[in-house]
Amino acid sequence: MVDMSTRMAARGKDQAPEHQRNQNRMRRLQVLKDARPQHATVRVVPTDEKYRPVLKHQPSGIAFRKEGAAEWPNDRFTQRRLRDGSVRLEEAKSEDRPAAKPAPTPAPTPSA
Repeated sequence: MVDMSTRMAARGKDQAPEHQRNQNRMRRLQVLKDARPQHATVRVVPTDEKYRPVLKHQPSGIAFRKEGAAEWPNDRFTQRRLRDGSVRLEEAKSEDRPAAKPAPTPAPTPSA
């Protein structure tokens, strides 16, 4: 027959005290947090102005301002809104300079 004890073994000297285990755990979690990339953000505008007052990014609660775009995390929620057409990406503002005017050509001189 097998003798089954209902008592737990006492904590041995090889186990760290609880506060040390918590510190080790927090250190591991911080390393994982630092290694994980942050979500990129995208600037979106509503496709129709009727969506502006009612549509906001659900996980973060970021709403649209009275005018302009909102910066949302590029996550599954944002991707679904882009697919269903309720928002669209803001066009990138081009920082191109206006095309330079060509140098005026000198007028031909009449030959004598």
